[in-house]
Amino acid sequence: MTSESEALVAELCDLILPKTDTPSATAAVLPGFTQSIMMECTPQADRDAFIAGLKQLDEDEKGFSKLLAGRKQAYLKKLDKDARATADKATISQAAWRKLKELTVVGYFTSEIGASEVLEYVPVPG
Repeated sequence: MTSESEALVAELCDLILPKTDTPSATAAVLPGFTQSIMMECTPQADRDAFIAGLKQLDEDEKGFSKLLAGRKQAYLKKLDKDARATADKATISQAAWRKLKELTVVGYFTSEIGASEVLEYVPVPG
């Protein structure tokens, strides 16, 4: 992944799980988690499709990071709605967005921050 795609992933992760009364996605180091999963645990073809999808997502909006916050949210909501409607025939940007959302949620709730500060963590008595 390039530094531009890494920055985009970080921004998108924080749009999926922003800082509220709970820590943000970047606080749980999700951009690194996503990169690790994609680079080490994903077949090359899927990895290439994910990276191409992120690039397309950025190009669709002529520089996603440059958009105002409200426009980013509106674009992502539409992208998500369209991705759900097309399911099997998702565009590469829709597929990348769906994959990133999946990895963000899984990574967050399996991270130390997600498991101990967001979920109710009850260690096994021992």
